Amino acid sequence: MRTLGHLLAVVLLAMLPACGEGGDVILTERRDSAGGVIVENRGSDRPLAWHFEPVLRLGGASEGPESFYRVGPGVAAVDGGGRIHVLDEESHRVVVFDSSGDHLRTLGRKGGGPGELEFPSSLAVTPEGVVGVFDHSRRGIVRWDGSGDQLPMQAMPGFYMGPAFAFTPRGTVLLVVDTAGPEHPVLLRVGEDTIRIVVHDQPSMTLHRYESCPIAMNLPPLFHPELSWAAMPDGSVVVHRGAAYRLDLYQGDVLVESWRRDVAPVPTTAVLARRELGDGMTITWSSGKCTIDPEEMIAARGVAPTVPAVRGLAVAPDGTVWAHRGGPEEEPRATDVFDSTGLYVGTLPPETPFPLAFTPWGDVVAAERDELDVERLVVYRVVRNTDLPPQP
Repeated sequence: MRTLGHLLAVVLLAMLPACGEGGDVILTERRDSAGGVIVENRGSDRPLAWHFEPVLRLGGASEGPESFYRVGPGVAAVDGGGRIHVLDEESHRVVVFDSSGDHLRTLGRKGGGPGELEFPSSLAVTPEGVVGVFDHSRRGIVRWDGSGDQLPMQAMPGFYMGPAFAFTPRGTVLLVVDTAGPEHPVLLRVGEDTIRIVVHDQPSMTLHRYESCPIAMNLPPLFHPELSWAAMPDGSVVVHRGAAYRLDLYQGDVLVESWRRDVAPVPTTAVLARRELGDGMTITWSSGKCTIDPEEMIAARGVAPTVPAVRGLAVAPDGTVWAHRGGPEEEPRATDVFDSTGLYVGTLPPETPFPLAFTPWGDVVAAERDELDVERLVVYRVVRNTDLPPQP
């Protein structure tokens, strides 16, 4: 049982002021709680005058290693030598480029044999260059070493549906997935590899058959908060779940810190719901594709009361955390930046490219879409404005 003196000592560990470009005062408070340290960042957005200079573009070619044209989360990764790995799902392969964009090797091909891919969905690499691709059909991670030689496949538990996974600094597989259950994380082991799972309550869903597309699907309400997570350089994990602005830091299965901003979730409207779906949801299968009418999908799924405050996370090599703010999925959204201790650094404007990966020296690897809806990978050099006030 804690003493009164101890409680008084830990209520306010620090109260740190910082001035934004507009003169606003940003207060950061660290305090102890039963679930670890809470870092409260109070105040309005602090604009960051950072510039992003494109230095390399990959993809969108009609043939060859750069003939991939769909790029998204879990598709690009960079190893400790700066080699860029791209999962080309349509071609069932991984293409590897050096830091200058020259093609080094191609891994995998369509099939169910050793080193082959049937239904690839996500990619991760270790700093040493070990490559892993989760294959839905094979229920495992197909792997190659840094020279491109095949490694034994890592079998995954039956409940894991992907898409994202990562490697810890020790090379073990790291997962954070949604599943019904208690509110605290659980720790499972598969063979010699540790798989960490943060449990998360799922919404109630009903199977609905759509008239505009001959398919039945079980989908949550629009804007239902999906779990987002990213691995830190030391193997810990930062997680966002729920609608509120709260980033939880886990070391193993222990919640050690909670980083927060007083940014309220935005109430949803019919206009936002239609903007979220755009022209509708397109479903593709081996023999064709169809698009579900957006109004039919809104009627079938319903809409959550608020847009989650955060809809994506990324972690730079120095432990800086980038939090992509809430809003319709296909529209530009602002990005908040925190240092590795949870202190709010500032906010980047909506047009800023959100990282899919980082190079070892901190360049941002992001997606760029052209007027024909073809996506490419772009590497940006980040130029930080040194005239900003120093961070506490």
